[in-house]
Amino acid sequence: MIVNTLNPKTALFIFALLPQFVAVDAGRVWLQVLVLGLTLCVLGLTCDGMYAFAAGSAADRLRGSRAMAWVERWVGGTVLVGLGLFAAAVARPSSS
Repeated sequence: MIVNTLNPKTALFIFALLPQFVAVDAGRVWLQVLVLGLTLCVLGLTCDGMYAFAAGSAADRLRGSRAMAWVERWVGGTVLVGLGLFAAAVARPSSS
């Protein structure tokens, strides 16, 4: 949540999005913006919390798995070797 608060792109998005849902005729514009902003914060916190909970639960199950350790080792190694081969095969651009 702190990352989103300090991100200028997020602030611009919120400043562009929230005013579209404010009814000036209904009065108390500041209260409407406050309610909409707090609703956005609560929804973001709930969504991020659910992702964190799911990731933590999955990590607890996978951490002790020997099969997962084997898959991580071989997939990680294969990716690194593949990237090394790709880097070696790509020709350097000529400087002429």
